[in-house]
Amino acid sequence: FLNRYVHPDDRERFDREFAGPEALESFEAVHAVALSKVLEYLASERPEPEMSEDATSATYALPESLGAPSTRMVFGRVGDDWYIYN
Repeated sequence: FLNRYVHPDDRERFDREFAGPEALESFEAVHAVALSKVLEYLASERPEPEMSEDATSATYALPESLGAPSTRMVFGRVGDDWYIYN
């Protein structure tokens, strides 16, 4: 998952912060459920993103009812691939 959806520049930080089984369990407990809800919302509701002028980032507004840690989800494009920025 991280290799596919986390921006290449952020992978090193994730490797440091979430190294080892305890850290992975912490990520799952704190972030995985919220991320899953956000991705399910985006897939089912298909809201229109706010695109950057150069079309390299897409920002989706998220309803507070999702209980996500942020009210937006940002994806960035590197080449032909899109990654989660926040």
